[in-house]
Amino acid sequence: MLKNLENSFYNKAKIKISLLPILLYAAVEEDNIFKRKEYIYIENVT
Repeated sequence: MLKNLENSFYNKAKIKISLLPILLYAAVEEDNIFKRKEYIYIENVT
């Protein structure tokens, strides 16, 4: 029972770890897009 619990926890952790770079990349990309939009907006205003 405990072994199964450990295994499922380990598997979930593994999935989270493998998703981490993707999430980080997505966050960075989102930030870049936001900055670009802001930049374009400033360009249009001035």
